[in-house]
Amino acid sequence: MVRLSSKFMRAISHTARLAVDLRQFIAPPPLNFFAFADITHLLPLYIKHRLPSNVLLHREPRQLGLIGARLAGAKVATGDVIIILDSHCEATQGWIEPLLQRIKDRPTNIVIPQIDGISDRNLEFNGHPGGIGISVGGFTWSGHFNWISFKHNNSRKASDVAPTATMAGGLFGVDRDFFFRVGGYDEGMTVRDHH
Repeated sequence: MVRLSSKFMRAISHTARLAVDLRQFIAPPPLNFFAFADITHLLPLYIKHRLPSNVLLHREPRQLGLIGARLAGAKVATGDVIIILDSHCEATQGWIEPLLQRIKDRPTNIVIPQIDGISDRNLEFNGHPGGIGISVGGFTWSGHFNWISFKHNNSRKASDVAPTATMAGGLFGVDRDFFFRVGGYDEGMTVRDHH
């Protein structure tokens, strides 16, 4: 079993709560664009004073877009495993050990953590106790991604795998070498405004 220090887990939790904690540095509502501009200067201070010294901030000289930014982050990462989490994700205690173990057992696995909800009104956790009621990625007949309930018998444990042929693109762990061997993210993938 892969073991991580509680200091590392606290760093993950602190990072996940960054957006919430930064509110204390921003003028109270109503917020305007200029109040958010201060985050650029506050983020390095937050990292320096609230996170372990091995947490680094990497900034690209120009806007790369979502996929470009993830790919740039993957390229500067030095660990054996790359973890991609959307900025709105919060990691709970013990989430990463089973994920890392699955990658260690089979480096060609791309592993997705269980995704639970957090209320947008009060930040209350709306998880599935024990990880039993989970969903996997699927597609509608029109080709749109959606979540479908994973069918299982009642003997399923939270640590059991739930195989899926698809996934959300911003929530996964993967062996670094395997990620780049299969091509990583498509550098030509961009999001365009069609309005």
